[in-house]
Amino acid sequence: AIDPVHPALVEACRLWWEKSIRVSTVARILARRSERLDPEQLALSGLLHAIGEIVIIGYAFRFPEVIDSGELHAFLDASSAEVGRVLLTLWGFQHHQIEIIADSADWFRDADKDITELDIVLVARALVGEAMNQASTPDPKTLPAYRKLGLLEASADTHAKLEYAAQFASEEALKQLSEFASPR
Repeated sequence: AIDPVHPALVEACRLWWEKSIRVSTVARILARRSERLDPEQLALSGLLHAIGEIVIIGYAFRFPEVIDSGELHAFLDASSAEVGRVLLTLWGFQHHQIEIIADSADWFRDADKDITELDIVLVARALVGEAMNQASTPDPKTLPAYRKLGLLEASADTHAKLEYAAQFASEEALKQLSEFASPR
């Protein structure tokens, strides 16, 4: 059970959920722009991109007396990709899916000529990070993946849709979940 005495952990859980939903939504939208990438697979990658964070946060609930918000966020930034890699390996995910999660913090990666699933997750993370005012997130326009996706030349309408999804996807998801969970 979540102990409300430790608001830093409760807030970290809330931010993880919100960020994951937003990244999933934006990744799905970006994948639809590609003819060869599966939007549903990218939605899953978006949901799982920070799976290591929730494992660390859950573990931190066992030791709330030593939790410092700044240290928690620094540890999440430094360790969540590797924890996610281990977790998805234990769960039997495919290698390429594990690599997307493990490399989703390598902001300036530019190893492939073609657009990859990792490119989409990186751009989705950056757009959501910008919308959530996360200081550790680089400007999306500086990412090689942003250029590869052709977003520097994209229309104002495309940018508006992406910004809207990055900003409001979690609210829409919560609304849909509450409608699904409510008795009929």
